[in-house]
Amino acid sequence: MAELMFGMGMTKKKKADNAYVKETKDALKNVTITETVATNELKELHKRDKAAKETERNTIKDNQKVNVTETVETNELKALNARDKAEKETARETKAHLKDVNITESVEGQVRKEQNKMEKDWKEAGRQQKADNTNFDMARALFN
Repeated sequence: MAELMFGMGMTKKKKADNAYVKETKDALKNVTITETVATNELKELHKRDKAAKETERNTIKDNQKVNVTETVETNELKALNARDKAEKETARETKAHLKDVNITESVEGQVRKEQNKMEKDWKEAGRQQKADNTNFDMARALFN
């Protein structure tokens, strides 16, 4: 019979171990863990992070109240902008005055007109020659 109980794993020692484990578990059911070193460190870290974020928010709010009136940079940029505006205004005025200029005929204009007329005549002669060549009969030209 002892062999049968040993095979099923129900020895006295096993039973005693199971009873001890059960008693320990029952005793620990009512225990609540309130504080540990790790939880205290995490709480302290959380407090520090919270304080740092609060400081950052307050700094941003305080910096928004700062009013910068004039700096060397802004004065230089204003002067540069004024120069650019003056240059653009000068360019606009020049263009406006150039609209009033009358261009009269010059020697160059006459020469260009003559060259253009000669070029048109030469193109027209080429077209005319092409039209004349279409009526040309090669067989008749050989026997004449």
